[in-house]
Amino acid sequence: MVRISLTIKVKADLLASVVLMDELDQLVTAKQDVVYNFFNWPTLVGSKLIVIAIANTMDLPERVMTGRVRSRLGESIFF
Repeated sequence: MVRISLTIKVKADLLASVVLMDELDQLVTAKQDVVYNFFNWPTLVGSKLIVIAIANTMDLPERVMTGRVRSRLGESIFF
């Protein structure tokens, strides 16, 4: 598992932090609180966090994530 955290410039004087979550399928638990909190954080007012998640399972959201967590997911890109 590789953890990368970096800060990027979003606009002229606004900085945002990027969290890359690799092996997302390993972070999913019964309550899914950790995953939900990570994906909910960017939706909060004033948040400067960008979350990028990588999973080995293409249908992970449909198969194991609750509707509560899926509602916080943004765009999905499949390779």
